[in-house]
Amino acid sequence: MTDLFERRLAERLQAHPLPDEILDLGIRTVRLGERMRRRRIAGVVPSHRRLADDPGRSWTVATCGRYRGAAGNQPVDLGTSDFWRPETVILDIGHYLQGAAPDLSTVRGRSVWLPSGEMVKLPAGQFGSIAEYGSGVAWLTRAGGEVRLNVSSERLPGAAKGSDVTGAEPGPRGSVLIRTKAGPVFLTSARKLLTPSQPELRTKRVVATADAIWVENGGRVLRVPMANLESGSFQAKSYPQWQKVVLGDPRADRVLLINDLGCQTLVNGSTAEPLWHSCDWQLNAFSSDGRFGVGRSVMYGTIGIIDLNTDKLALGINPDMTPVGSRMVFDDANRLNFTVGNPAAGGPIDASFAFMACDLAGQCWFSTARYADPIDFVLPNRK
Repeated sequence: MTDLFERRLAERLQAHPLPDEILDLGIRTVRLGERMRRRRIAGVVPSHRRLADDPGRSWTVATCGRYRGAAGNQPVDLGTSDFWRPETVILDIGHYLQGAAPDLSTVRGRSVWLPSGEMVKLPAGQFGSIAEYGSGVAWLTRAGGEVRLNVSSERLPGAAKGSDVTGAEPGPRGSVLIRTKAGPVFLTSARKLLTPSQPELRTKRVVATADAIWVENGGRVLRVPMANLESGSFQAKSYPQWQKVVLGDPRADRVLLINDLGCQTLVNGSTAEPLWHSCDWQLNAFSSDGRFGVGRSVMYGTIGIIDLNTDKLALGINPDMTPVGSRMVFDDANRLNFTVGNPAAGGPIDASFAFMACDLAGQCWFSTARYADPIDFVLPNRK
């Protein structure tokens, strides 16, 4: 099948949904097409080998599905689309061994595991995401109708009792952010609880960057500077060119927004300068320096690490039949850490059982043993 034929086939399939009684047929058809495509690309490699006159440029096939030239170990462009560039890793978890441990904090069952190897037990009643806070970690507990932070002796406001509270997240200026329907609640780096009273902040559609929060309220996107978080006095600025907030990262100082066409724009969190734009990729994590982003291809559902400075694909990861969790985190060495599930188990995609990591060279490994209990990442904060 040609690239053009596959695109047209995908468009026709999307335009004519399958009836409900044919369960999973569409998914199985797409997966079969992906396997056929990999076989076709693999068949191209020997022909390149035969055509190469220079022995120093003979082609080799890496064991994980990346195609590289022997001379300088540089990627070989086989003339296919960006999704199928040579540096694509095919995740077949049966081929990977356990390697280096995660260089970031993780949640495994009812414990937080720090990069030092220290383990911190979580209490009964702990729920939701966990965030770095100073040199430690912050989490929420719910008991007797109250929600509390483990790093504060103060009670959270009554509005934080609702089921909309999803956990502790990194906030601006090293704070912790708790989303509620009544608006964000912050624990500042000085351990002071703060609840802004501005009407435009009364929404749970809030994300944080290094020195600000970005808010979606009433169809408007607002940036609220919080360089002086303890002051409690903030002035919002509206950005009508964007419709929704998607993701904020205080560590990278980046925010991801949606325009009126439904496409993503990456913006500098401090200056509001647009840095990257795409209708083909949906990003969900950034490296600590903001250079790399990772997301999924809208058309193919595969994972790509993109160099946001050059708009080039640095590494492609094809999950194949391996469920990959939605939460992904870069460590400070720009290794991508993610969770994987058991392909034979079915169930929710985030029913993960192990952590994996891939570096930008395309080397991947299990970074932990396999766990029966739920696992997740501690969300990195700005130091």
